[in-house]
Amino acid sequence: MALGLREIIALSLLGVFLLVIAVPQSGFVTNEYTESGSVERVEVLTPKVLISAATLKITLSPDDDKLVYSDSYSPTLSTSQDLTRISGITNSVILGTKNIEHLQISTAVVSVLGVMNLKSLDISSATCEIKKIIIENGCDITISAAVLNGEIYVDKLQQDESVSLEINSTTADITVYVKSGDEGKIKSNNSKVKIRNW
Repeated sequence: MALGLREIIALSLLGVFLLVIAVPQSGFVTNEYTESGSVERVEVLTPKVLISAATLKITLSPDDDKLVYSDSYSPTLSTSQDLTRISGITNSVILGTKNIEHLQISTAVVSVLGVMNLKSLDISSATCEIKKIIIENGCDITISAAVLNGEIYVDKLQQDESVSLEINSTTADITVYVKSGDEGKIKSNNSKVKIRNW
């Protein structure tokens, strides 16, 4: 029997929470690098972070303050008073965003998932996949990509909160799921962004 929209959304959300929230975030990287070795953890304490990479799969973790990556390579981190620059990433990483307010990602291909509590997220990429990000608060998201697809889930927003989506993409297929009554709090410049309830 064909599943209805509600059942599909419910199953998707169940998968999101099991994979992103219920399972400890460090488990993703640890399991992924079982054959190649252990992982490294570096604190990221600045409110602004800039990541540049050729290909990047990044999981956002709001309850942690560390960058977690395989010990098979060594990314370059340079930190000033309020900005951390990260380059040389060649594999999947987990980024603890506990202290981060603004995240900028510049890559050729990027895949983003996890739970987001940032004030702003700026992505520049040829190909960008948003793999079920859960947004916990009002924020600004800017994505410039030739190809863009994915799903964004927005938790119940406070009365004075909103989510701004600036999507610059020649091929955009993205759906934003919001709580009932919050539809008007999603601002987008792109008519291809679909708004649904969850």
